[in-house]
Amino acid sequence: MIKRDITGDADLIKQINLTLVMNIIREKGPISRIEIAKISKLNKATVSSMVEELIYKRYVMEIGEVKSKRGRRPTLVNFNGDAGHVIGIELNVGFMTVIVVNLNASVHWKKTYPISTDEKEIVAQLFKSIDEAREAAPASALGIIGIGIGVVGIVNHQTGTLVIAPNAGLQNLPLKHLVETYTGIQTFVDNDCNTSVIGESTFGAGKGRNQQILISVTNRGIGVGIFIDGKVFRGQDGFAGEMGHMTINMEGPRCNCGNRGCWELYSSPQALIRNFMKSKNLESPPKVGEIIDLANQGDNEAITALTETGEFLGIGLANVVNTFNPEVIIIRGDMARADKWILNPIHRTLSERCYFYSSTRIEIVPSRFGELAASIGAACEVIHYWFYSYEQKL
Repeated sequence: MIKRDITGDADLIKQINLTLVMNIIREKGPISRIEIAKISKLNKATVSSMVEELIYKRYVMEIGEVKSKRGRRPTLVNFNGDAGHVIGIELNVGFMTVIVVNLNASVHWKKTYPISTDEKEIVAQLFKSIDEAREAAPASALGIIGIGIGVVGIVNHQTGTLVIAPNAGLQNLPLKHLVETYTGIQTFVDNDCNTSVIGESTFGAGKGRNQQILISVTNRGIGVGIFIDGKVFRGQDGFAGEMGHMTINMEGPRCNCGNRGCWELYSSPQALIRNFMKSKNLESPPKVGEIIDLANQGDNEAITALTETGEFLGIGLANVVNTFNPEVIIIRGDMARADKWILNPIHRTLSERCYFYSSTRIEIVPSRFGELAASIGAACEVIHYWFYSYEQKL
């Protein structure tokens, strides 16, 4: 739970207390008012007042009594995840995934749409998909509280502008302004790796961890979401995490970015497919899932290609580990299904190239949310703002 030391006028103090009580119930519920008072260090009368207000606003509901051997049985309260809903969107190359989740990030509705690289067509499809999602959202006390968008590309998080997504054909697109103008709903726009790591840290594989790295390994390359001390690290201009373009071979082939020997040239699904095709003398490229299935059936060339990809992933991750020393590394994307074949070579390479690796506890795990990681994470960015920002009144 995030702690803040903030003072102010009576309204602000009330909002601080209400937010504190709300988040204790969200994180610890079902819980009694007495326990809330102990954890919050607020007096019982204040806690009772805050809880009654939250019940009135439908954030919280009473669910029963605690078993007690003596005295009055305390009534338990719990968070009402269905009090409102959020639309989460992943805007990627060639497709857009749109979901509706409740305030616990449980998915109620989802749909994936094909999209072109034409800006006007993409925006029109975005508006159409949002309309469909709003119609699909269940009725709730708060309705749709926000829209979150995770975009493949470089994003100015403060303005909600997609600066550039070359593979998607987009540049300087003011997504936040466009969507808020169209819907009237508060909208957050972020890089898809950042939204993914927010989702995993809130409800997924990184829950409870303050230092974590999410590595996205997809056909478009490698991206990294960096979550340090309980916050996303975005850098000065919001462009941090483009680690797929760090050099691991100075004499390597030229990358589309203009650099040579980029990490993603050796570790991406495209590299896996290229190496497998060469070993099998294939003319048409297989899908990553087909290579993984062949490895699971004992195909030596598939196992070798996946092992080599794991080793190169480990080389790049050694730089990541030496830089950030995370508690957990979460793998998202096409390679997450290949954990049986890539985790051992990753661990082995890290042991060889990261001198403190044997004395630390770093978990490497697949994303909990799989193909929905970016869209669920985008929704979680809205949820996080709603419950942890004092700019947003409950």
